[in-house]
Parts: sequence; structure tokens; C-alpha cells
Amino acid sequence: MCNQEVEKLANGLNKTAAGLFFTAVKIQLSFILIWLLTTDLCRAQELRGPALTIVGTVHTGNRYMNHRHVYRKLRELKPDIIFIEQSNPFHKVFGLGVGTYLGFFDTPIEQLAEQKHRRKYPEVPLIPYDTSFDRRGFKKELILNEDRLRYDMEVAFVNGKMTANDSLLYATYQALYRRVYSRFDSSLEVVNQSWLVDSSRLLMQWEDGFFKELVNRYITDTSLVSWFHMEKDFWATRNRYMAKRIREVIRQQPGKKYVVLTGFLHRYFLEDELRDLLRPAPSEK
Repeated sequence: MCNQEVEKLANGLNKTAAGLFFTAVKIQLSFILIWLLTTDLCRAQELRGPALTIVGTVHTGNRYMNHRHVYRKLRELKPDIIFIEQSNPFHKVFGLGVGTYLGFFDTPIEQLAEQKHRRKYPEVPLIPYDTSFDRRGFKKELILNEDRLRYDMEVAFVNGKMTANDSLLYATYQALYRRVYSRFDSSLEVVNQSWLVDSSRLLMQWEDGFFKELVNRYITDTSLVSWFHMEKDFWATRNRYMAKRIREVIRQQPGKKYVVLTGFLHRYFLEDELRDLLRPAPSEK
């Protein structure tokens, strides 16, 4: 009887020991599994590539957006590298803020924000990524010819010179054009909303498509038509150069946090070309 009890107790201890052994094995396997998953996750994060954020702006600023808003966004994002929409290397301009405030300088809000950021974070590189051209002359010609072209198109529409189908296309285009350009007077958050990026993409696609055909048909000034075609070609070439330049720099300096400051009408193109490098947009987090 005593031997049976001892034997029974021994069997119980063996079962308990076996249970503890298997529990220990399970715990060890769990740790191994967690380690493997963590390793895979870290590797997946590395394979996803660098963190790139594109911030669209309105160069001139408005009542809802100024250089302070852009600077605060930069501080929030904490980039290792900032891409700036100019062709020349960044250099400090003495008295830039005061001169802009007094109206002596027509300074983009990004430049004011960049200069302020450089004072606070001198270790963060400001890398130019735009092509070189006469910005002042380009802007002056763009405003003049754009106004002429849109006036002539509106006259053709109002005076019934367009076919019924062309009138419908033009009215649809104008509705989208007003929808996009009305947001020039918006905050940094609104300008970077996905619906506006999508709308600007569609607008540019239409301008390269049926709107270009409408210009060919209803603008009688051939020099104006030629200018429009050249401007659209330059826009596409410039955008491609910007995207290529950004990608080259990221390839040379990988593994960092990057922020691109750009006019919001460029953002859709850069977003499409650099989609594999993107993190969520500032307003979509």
C-alpha cells in the first residue's frame, strides 16, 4: 500500500515535471517567435525605405497661411533633410524678414520659414531641387498670358462660338478650375488635403487633354496658343526634373527623414513619382 502511494506520487511528480518542461518550452518558443516577428518588422520598416513627407504651400502666403505656419510644420516633422524649391544653394539674406514686412522684398513664405529654421537647426541641410530659370520673368509672363488666354476662352464661351459639346467641356473644366484655385486662400492643412491634391491632378490632366484642344480651336492668337503649349511642356519637364533630383539625393543620403516644401500644384506630380517613398501627408495622419 505504501509502495503504491509512493509510486502514485512519483507518477504525479513526473507528470508535473513534464508539464513544467513543456510550459518552459512553450515560453521559450514564444520568446523566439516574438524575436523573429520583431526582427521581421524591423526589417520590413527598413525595406519600406526613407520617410518622405511632401508639404504643399502657397508661395505668396495668404490670410490663413504664412511663414510661421510652415516653420511650425517643419518643427513638427523634425526632418533630417529639407528640400527647397529653388535651383541655387540656400544662403542667408540679412534683413529678409524686415525687408519683406516693409514691402521691399517679394519673398516666398517658404524662404522665410527656411531661414528661420536654419537659425534654430543649423545642422539640417536645405537642399535645392528645382531647375534654373528666370523666375521673375517667368511669373510676369505667366500672369499676363494666362489672363489673356482665359479672357479669350471666356469670350468664346459666352458669345456662343463653341459647339454644344465644347461648351459643356469648358464649363466642366471651369468649375474644377475655380474649385482648385479658390483654395489658394486656405490654410496649410486644407491645401494638403487629399481631395485637393486629387483635384489638382485631374485639372492638370484636363489641361493636357481636352482643354488644350479647346485652346487650339478657339484662341485665334497663334502666339498665345504657342505660349500655352510651351508652358505646359515646361511644366511637365520641370516636374520630372524635381522628382528626379529628390530621388537622387535620397539615394545618396538614405535612411533619413525628408521633407519637401513645394507649391501645392506641384504636389500631385511629386506624390505620384515618389509614392514608394511617401509617408502619410501632414493633414492625413
